[in-house]
Amino acid sequence: MNYELRIMFKTKLFFFVLLLTVILDSLFFIPPALAQSLSLSISPPILEVMIMPGKQVSQTFTIANNGQDGYAKFTLAQFFPKDEYGNISVDDAIDLTGSPLYAGWFYFEPKVFIGGGKTKDITLKISPPETAPEKDYYFTFFYELDDEGLTIGGDSSGNTAKAKVGANILLSVSKDGLPAKKAGQISLEAPKIIDSLQGLTYKLRVGNGGQFLFKPIGSIEIAPFFGKKEILNLAPVNIVSSSARIVPCLSGEALIECKIDKKVLLGIYKAKVSFTADENGREYSAEAATIAFPFSIIFAATTIILGYLTIKKLIKKTVT
Repeated sequence: MNYELRIMFKTKLFFFVLLLTVILDSLFFIPPALAQSLSLSISPPILEVMIMPGKQVSQTFTIANNGQDGYAKFTLAQFFPKDEYGNISVDDAIDLTGSPLYAGWFYFEPKVFIGGGKTKDITLKISPPETAPEKDYYFTFFYELDDEGLTIGGDSSGNTAKAKVGANILLSVSKDGLPAKKAGQISLEAPKIIDSLQGLTYKLRVGNGGQFLFKPIGSIEIAPFFGKKEILNLAPVNIVSSSARIVPCLSGEALIECKIDKKVLLGIYKAKVSFTADENGREYSAEAATIAFPFSIIFAATTIILGYLTIKKLIKKTVT
């Protein structure tokens, strides 16, 4: 086969493979309009409400369905603190909607239709009975989209798709609207001794010693042996009842580690955290002290000096 024939053969083979690829793609490709994709949201994602026993409060949630048509189903579950970083564990296996324990506490439409690309307002009514104990109650209001029974894009194969999101409800039941909020065990942790180039990070752990959640409002003040004082503002995160939480610091609106920004530290650093629970009541405090010593700097300097003396000695021997 000469050169021209080989080129012609390769060209025909390329276009044949390209045509075959296009045909196979058209056979097996599912258009976006037919794909069963579900994307939904609920707003607000968290609700903090205080209510008197026997009274009622209403909250409007806006749900969005950015996928295909479906039925929005709503259920209610309890959540519990999971760890010291604000994560929670939701007992969604138990629907509290028909639970005798919370019968009459909540009212909402359990199921409504919502079209794809649409939003809808849902009203949740909360009314704890007059006999409800004064304390916090934590729930998650679930919004689940179920396309079961619908014909999607002309496909009546019976396939279904589901998705689920939730909004957390932090409910405080108080007769006078002034619940007693108090912190429990508090610890400000920091290393006793650090290298000057290591950096200094604090870990503040705050427990809740009451029946109501609170937010720590305060700061960590660091007084170094040399230089000016440094202030780290605490993030006002929720510390729910029967839990402890690692409290981060604030940089603008971002949550960050509580740490000193200086690159080189030297001397003794005394830190004191002071805060109140929701800007009310007594002030809580804890202290920690750290010694910063230039171990790495001294080691590097010693290494350089010894290296210099060794080289100088070798040169002297070579000359002599």
